[in-house]
Amino acid sequence: MSTLTLIFALPLLAAIALAFVPRNFAVIMRAVAVGVTFVTMLLGVLMFWQFNGAATDANGYKFVSTIPWLGAESLGIACKLGVDGLNVGSGLDGRDRRVRGGAAARSRSRRARRSFTSCCS
Repeated sequence: MSTLTLIFALPLLAAIALAFVPRNFAVIMRAVAVGVTFVTMLLGVLMFWQFNGAATDANGYKFVSTIPWLGAESLGIACKLGVDGLNVGSGLDGRDRRVRGGAAARSRSRRARRSFTSCCS
């Protein structure tokens, strides 16, 4: 599994898993969310450092991977992930904001939600 696929799949899998956690375990839910976001940020940093040495496909994208279970081969539809130079840097900025915002949102109060959304938008 490539770095880009992990960056895409880890938050999705964590969100699905957290959907089954009872509401009264808010601390665990927040810890898992911040932890998974931190791991994806580290994977983004790794991808950023490896960007110049990565192989380029015919369309100019790097870190190209195909997810075979997303798509319909009989219709010629495939899920392909890849990044160009702009996506690597902007992705790091967004992941950093989500980690800081998730760690700062300590309660479900209106003030905490407002600061989290302003930090992550």
